[in-house]
Amino acid sequence: MIRFTPQPESLMFETRCRQRGRQWLERNPGYDRPRDYWSEFEPDLHNAFNGLCAYCVISVMKGQIDHFIPISVIAKSGLKCIEPEN
Repeated sequence: MIRFTPQPESLMFETRCRQRGRQWLERNPGYDRPRDYWSEFEPDLHNAFNGLCAYCVISVMKGQIDHFIPISVIAKSGLKCIEPEN
C-alpha cells in the first residue's frame, strides 16, 4: 500500500464544479446521469496522485473519478451527494 499526502483542492473547483453541480442536481432531481463539471479537473487529480491510481498504484493516463455509490443508485433513491469531512 502506498500513502498519498492530501493536496490542496484546485482554486476553481468550488465554483466551477461543486457549486455548479449542486445547482444542477437541485434543478434535475430525477436525473439518469449528472452533468459533467468534474472532467476539467482530471489533470489536477492526476498530478495530485503522481499519475498513479490510488487503489492499485498503477500508472494511469489521466485522473479518474470513481463513485462509492453508483450515480444511478443515488439518482433513483433520492440520496444526496455527501461532502467529505475536512
